[in-house]
Amino acid sequence: MTTAQKTLIAGCILGLLGAGGAILFIRYEQGVQAHYGTEPQRTRVTELAQNGLEGKHWVELTDFKLGPRAVVSTQRGAIEAILTPVFPAGAGERPPIHVVLRSSKSRSLEEFGLRLRDRKTHRGAILEQSAAGNSRELLAASYPGHVLAPQIWVVDIDFGGPSSSGWATAVHSASLGLLVFGVICLLGFIGSCFTRKDYLPATGYEELINAHL
Repeated sequence: MTTAQKTLIAGCILGLLGAGGAILFIRYEQGVQAHYGTEPQRTRVTELAQNGLEGKHWVELTDFKLGPRAVVSTQRGAIEAILTPVFPAGAGERPPIHVVLRSSKSRSLEEFGLRLRDRKTHRGAILEQSAAGNSRELLAASYPGHVLAPQIWVVDIDFGGPSSSGWATAVHSASLGLLVFGVICLLGFIGSCFTRKDYLPATGYEELINAHL
């Protein structure tokens, strides 16, 4: 196998593997966007509490009031997450807890409070119940007298939305380019295997030289 053929094989492998990886990434992004949507779904806290999640998992909460206290979840002495319930605007003195805002990136209560201050809406992703951790126990301890709804919707305010569709478009274009590159290298290798090579045997070459001396 010649050096050129080895180069073509390497280019073919790299091109096809790169295209395959890009296609897998695109399918993953499509799944993420199908789960969360491309824009947050505006919903009132009352609607989420009464009707549950309708549609995608990326929401923008409106018409709410924050709970008076934040709850801190710790792990090995460090802050794991901070959360606070949100109630419908105009709710009574001890309304049931249906919806909770959660942040795992806020490193202190002050930082968490700054993120919530003076906001009329809150965007975030609805977490699965398995990802909510021990939020029910913490809420029950910090909010005595408040009934905990059977389904508490935990909104992760750290979620900023799925990746931009521009990235998906760029990766799609790159995958096509890598696929074309890999196919060209493959065809080049196949073509080189069928190219006729006329090599003169060494003994015949020496005889030809001696014949002219």
